[in-house]
Amino acid sequence: MSEQSEHDSSTTSTSHVARFVAAIALLVAISLAGVAIDNRELALKRRISLETFRADQLETKAVQLRLYVEQLQTPERLKMAMEAARRSTR
Repeated sequence: MSEQSEHDSSTTSTSHVARFVAAIALLVAISLAGVAIDNRELALKRRISLETFRADQLETKAVQLRLYVEQLQTPERLKMAMEAARRSTR
C-alpha cells in the first residue's frame, strides 16, 4: 500500500507543478498581449497627433491663401492691374 501512496503522491505533485506552469504561462501570455495592445494604442495616438498637426497646418495655409486672394481682389489692386494691362497693350 505504501508504493501506491507514493505513486499517487508523485502523480499529484506532478499535476500541481503542471498546473502551476500552465498558470504562469497564461499570466505571461496575458501580459504580453497587454503590452502589445498598449504599444498599438500608443502608435495610434502618435498617428492621430501627427494627422491633427498636419490638418492644423493645412487650415493655416488655407487661411493665408484666402487672405492673399482677398488682397488681390481689392479695388486698388484691380485698378493697378488694369492700368498695367493698358500700358502693356499700347
